[in-house]
Parts: sequence; structure tokens; C-alpha cells
Amino acid sequence: MIKMKNTECKTNRSPSKFISFFLYFTLTVFLFSSCAWFQPARDSSRTKKQKIGKTKKEKEELLDVMQGRKVYNPETGEWEIIMEVTAKLDTVQWKNLSPENFPPITSDGSYSDAGFIGPESGESLKNAYKVAFLLPFLSKRFNVLDDEIFKNSKWALNFYGGVKMAFKLLEREDVNLKVSVLDSDFSEAKVQNLLRTNSDLAQADLIIGPYRRSNLRLVANFARNRKIPLVSPYSASSSITEKNPFYIQVNPSIKSHCEAITRHVRKKYKTEDVILVARDIPEEKDRLKYFQEANYQIEGTRDTASFMQYIIRDASADFHEMDVTPFIRDSATTVFILPSYKDETFVYSFLRQVAVAKTEEDTVVVYGLPQWRDFERIDFDFYENLNVFISSSSFIDNMDPEIRQFKKQFFEEYGTTAAPEALLGYDTMLYFGRMMKKYGTQFYRYLDQEKAEYLHTTFDFEPVIEKPDAFREVFNQIDRFENKYVHILKFEDYHFQPAD
Repeated sequence: MIKMKNTECKTNRSPSKFISFFLYFTLTVFLFSSCAWFQPARDSSRTKKQKIGKTKKEKEELLDVMQGRKVYNPETGEWEIIMEVTAKLDTVQWKNLSPENFPPITSDGSYSDAGFIGPESGESLKNAYKVAFLLPFLSKRFNVLDDEIFKNSKWALNFYGGVKMAFKLLEREDVNLKVSVLDSDFSEAKVQNLLRTNSDLAQADLIIGPYRRSNLRLVANFARNRKIPLVSPYSASSSITEKNPFYIQVNPSIKSHCEAITRHVRKKYKTEDVILVARDIPEEKDRLKYFQEANYQIEGTRDTASFMQYIIRDASADFHEMDVTPFIRDSATTVFILPSYKDETFVYSFLRQVAVAKTEEDTVVVYGLPQWRDFERIDFDFYENLNVFISSSSFIDNMDPEIRQFKKQFFEEYGTTAAPEALLGYDTMLYFGRMMKKYGTQFYRYLDQEKAEYLHTTFDFEPVIEKPDAFREVFNQIDRFENKYVHILKFEDYHFQPAD
């Protein structure tokens, strides 16, 4: 830690010396500024031209005096100006000063960006960092007589189980942490009380959690006011907080998913090949704007063709009135993008209609969202035959040796199979533990410089400004940091796998 000391400069001069110096200085200025007093008086009978300026001859004589003296050159027969240096040249004597006796000038950050001291100075680095976890363990629901753990507690238990495995690796990497674990209990009242009374939260260098959106909004406001980085490992909502550069969203938003799908589509297909599909409800229709905007960015202009849109107004229970036949082009590729995930019946009905409408000569590609992977009603033959792609915030390759080793260690440690949340907890703790080790307590300022691949996903954080026009390179205009990395998975050989 660099300690700064305030110094004060004092002047000790007697009044008599000060007065003498003042008189000498005044006299000198008076003499140099009053040379005209000792020059001959000007003839008032000069012409107007002479009054305005010097004659050509006077200017040449003055220039001669300024440039140097003239001497006669017998070889040329002309007077020439000779530039000579007659005074003794000064030399510079360098001397190395001891840093102990003459320490370097440093700053306390008063005039830097928001008082930020970079990790180079060591001001934001610590020997140990305080991390507080606020997770829904629901410990009050635990009953020692039950064979099963309360189902709503499993997410937190798996997540923190992965975190504890990360602690062991971070310890070997000399990352020292002081950890506090708090139970949010899925209760807003409980979270509010903890924020008011718990010193571990108030003094934390990093907070991770909670799970429920309403609780997350409370903690996000607390983190912004206290300037404590808050990592949200689960929520994908883009409306939790605003102007909060301390809010770090691990799970990409729906907008990021739409943008990633658009980029993948446009690598292979043209704008005119694509049809956006949505039900006639505001929530789904609003998502179509994300695809259109992403396509404009790819084209580099808004003065270009837009994706075709098909708004389905069928209100029947099984959407039997839906008709996709007019959109399927003969002997060509048709790409449908269906950003719907809440109604499995709608997705199933759409895929069934497409399967009936297409011929063997037609090629159809369908893009959907992550929730499609968990649908239970849809026959996987639809996914296989219709070339279904989905976006996903993560991809866990169970054949990967590192993931197999992680699951093996998790089972040996806890006697149960590792759920996806365990990998999320493991990767999240590793990434942010290493960020604090490298950059200190203000690591969040470097998130967009540290893209890193981990077991379940890649962390690729970017600052998000919902209203870019208001952004003027001011840090507090950032609404959040968001992991923008989205996987595109293709259903092939009857399972989802990374797409090309």
C-alpha cells in the first residue's frame, strides 16, 4: 500500500529583505519597460507613412542588429552578416538522486476518474478479499427426518457446491478470500433486513446472488449506493437496474440471444431468406425489433431490406388456422426465426405446420431459444428434419475430459451428481476470484478486457448503455456489465451440439 503524506511549504524571510527585493524588482521592470524615455524625440513633420512604421532602410538596419554584425567580404565585394557565438556554452550535469532521499511524486487520485486508482499503484489490491454470497438455501425448510432435500434449495446447494470446489483451486493460486454465506430464503423482507443490519454485506468487496428478481433488484440498488460489485449469476433480465456500473450480469439477456442468432443466420443466408415469426402479443412482437436492428448493424445502414415478418393472429387452442405454406420457397432455403419460449404448444404447432408444408425438394431451417431444449411434448424428429438451431447461455460437453473430471470430483466431495448450476458456481467464482487477484477491488473496470473460456461457457463482458445518446464517456452512465457470449447449438444426430 502506498501511503500519501500532505506537505506544506513555508517561507521564512525577514521584512527588510522582502522590501529590498520588492524595490529591486520594481526598479528593474521600470527600466526595461521605459527605454523610450531615453530615445530622441521624433520629428512631428514626418509623413503619414513614416508615422505608421519604420522606413525600409531603418528596418534593414534593425534586422542587422538583431541577426548579428556585418563584415566586408573581399571575395564577393559585399557586406555579409556573421553569426558568431561568443559566450561560453553551458553544459548539463546529470546526477542520480537516491529514491530514499528524493522519493518520486505520486498522486492520491483526487483528480483521476472518480478517484480511481489503478492496480499499478497497488491501492486497489488487497491481501484478502471479502466475498458475500446471498443465496436461497431455504434452510428453515430443511428437515433432518426427510430423505429428500427441499427441491427449491437444490439450485443454491449445487451452485455453492461448485463455488467451494473453486475455492480450493483459487487457494493454490494464492487468491485469499474471506467468505460470508447468507440465506436469502426467497424473502424480500429477509433480504431487506440483511441489507440494513449485516456488516458482511456492507463491507464486502464482492457480492454474488441472489436468485429471485425482486430480491436481486433490492441488492442491486444497495450495491450501487455502496459501490460494491454485484454478480448476478442467474437472472437474464435487462430491467433489474439502471445506471449501475457495479451490476454484473453473467446470464446474457434476450436481446443478446437475438443478436447472436442474427449474426449466425447472416453468415450463411441473405436477408430475403429469413422470416421472423411471432404471435400477436406485444412481448413477442417487441423481440422482432432486436433481430431487425442487429441486421441493420450487419449491413452497416438502416437503408436496406428488412427481414420479412409473419405475425400469427390464430387464437385457437392448437393454432390449427396457422398457415406457413406461402412463406416456403420452392427449391430454395427458407429460414424461420421463432423467438418464443413460454408456450410449448405454439412452438409444437408451428413446427408441425412447417413439416407438413415443405416438400422433399425444399430446405427449411428453424431458429429458436434455449427453452426449446427442455420441451417435453415436441417430437425430436421435428428438430432433426427441420434443421433446428437454438441459442444458449451455456454448453456442457459431457465428453470433455475436464468436465468429466469436475463431475467426478463433485461426486466424491458431496455424494451426488453435479447439476449444471454446480458448473455455473465453479466457473463464476474462478473468474471473479482471478479478476480480483489481478486487478483488485475495482476489477469491474477491466471486465471488457478479460474474455476467458471456462467449463460451461465463455465470459465476454461488455458495458451496456440502454440509451447510448446519453453516454458521454462517463462511467456512471453504464447501466450494467453483461456477458454477451451466446452459444448457437444445432440439433443433429438427435442431440444439441455446437454449430459451425
